[in-house]
Amino acid sequence: METDNAPLTSDFLTEVADQMDATADQLDCCANGQTNGQVVAASVASGGIWPIKFAEKLVYTTSYTLSFGVCFPVFLVCHYIPKNNPVVRGLIAGGEGASAKADAWLTRSIVANPAATESPEDVLVAEAGAGALAPA
Repeated sequence: METDNAPLTSDFLTEVADQMDATADQLDCCANGQTNGQVVAASVASGGIWPIKFAEKLVYTTSYTLSFGVCFPVFLVCHYIPKNNPVVRGLIAGGEGASAKADAWLTRSIVANPAATESPEDVLVAEAGAGALAPA
């Protein structure tokens, strides 16, 4: 089934693609600090954008490798460990002990230096209660 709009659609898509290329070139120029129609190819050839692309790819690849190469298999294996055995109970108890120790350490540091955690305005609001928060 042939329609008369096929040539118009093709021309429209070609025009949209050309406009997208022009916009991408403008964005590259702006990102590289170029203005007034300077050519992007000059900065790419001189190595202006290569270190940025390399760093982006390095961060992406490292994150992907850690998430799917390390974390995913570990979580998958941990999912199939039986929950009611001495090893898991020991891990849970150890985690609770570490959490309690961290809470105690944090409480001691707050008690030893309360000025670092509360501003004078917070103290006044706490002393005045909910009435201090009411609109005037």
